[in-house]
Amino acid sequence: ATPRHSDFLVMASSAKANLKKTEDDFGLRIHDICNDIDFERALEEVGRQRAIKQEEMPSKIVPWQSHAMKDFNESERWVFRGRAQKLWPYQTDVQSTGGAVLCTLYPDLFEDLGFEEETDANKEAGTDNESIRWEDASEIKNGAVAASLPLATAMGAIVTPHLHNGVTHVLCELKRHKSLEWTATLPRSIFADPKCATRIHERLISLEDSAGLKRQQRRTVLLVSPAWMDEKWVDA
Repeated sequence: ATPRHSDFLVMASSAKANLKKTEDDFGLRIHDICNDIDFERALEEVGRQRAIKQEEMPSKIVPWQSHAMKDFNESERWVFRGRAQKLWPYQTDVQSTGGAVLCTLYPDLFEDLGFEEETDANKEAGTDNESIRWEDASEIKNGAVAASLPLATAMGAIVTPHLHNGVTHVLCELKRHKSLEWTATLPRSIFADPKCATRIHERLISLEDSAGLKRQQRRTVLLVSPAWMDEKWVDA
């Protein structure tokens, strides 16, 4: 019988070249009708090749916002804005987009608020450490805030698992308000969760103090509720 590719564990390059003249990549004879055994072997090889390709593919899907910021000039980013992208700051090619401020949103899902510096958060983005933070968050909270994240992303927000100095919006449960600009004098009673109120309030005060020490302009932070996010989506 003529030797087949499946008969060898290792073979010379010249032998591989010769077999390619009579077999395809899955071990089926090019010029012969295959039998049941050959066909089953070929299906197993297809499955093996697919498994290899899946392992080589990146496990994390890159958000379209990251693609837009990395691969497009500022004057071109308006193409990503549709009727629903209310949180994407780049408008049209006619309107000026200079100084556009991205909506960087931190959701109240984490026990630990993460990095204070945006540069540190950016270094971690896309790594296993960031993925672990999201996995831990899903085990802690899975309510209205978590349910609003797909809407936030679809509307153009960049969602971060760190409450850092680049954050413009904090998504959390609020009492009697859909949205509110944060200030150090705001009473903590506006938050639905007293525990989260203390953590978020103290972090934002810390970020404000750090900006003052560095003589940087204080970034406006908007506290927004899931109801605010739903309203934005409906109005799109």
